[in-house]
Amino acid sequence: MAKVRFVKMHGAGNDFLLVDDRDGSFPIDDHRRIAAMATRPGGVGCEGVILVQKSDCADFKMRFFNPDGTEADLCGNGARCVA
Repeated sequence: MAKVRFVKMHGAGNDFLLVDDRDGSFPIDDHRRIAAMATRPGGVGCEGVILVQKSDCADFKMRFFNPDGTEADLCGNGARCVA
């Protein structure tokens, strides 16, 4: 398993792991890995993993993954941290 560089941020009482994935190398289909990162007892622990990726129509885009590894459409507090 390759190492993942991240920053842990807090926004309005929630905590997130932010990953710079502009090179597209993060394994977004590995839901178990995302869940393992987010779990508090054995992982870093967070309420969501956020990827900052390249965008075709903006400076970047954000993708939010719930602690169980599933992707969600939006996270307001997470967007606050990305900004």
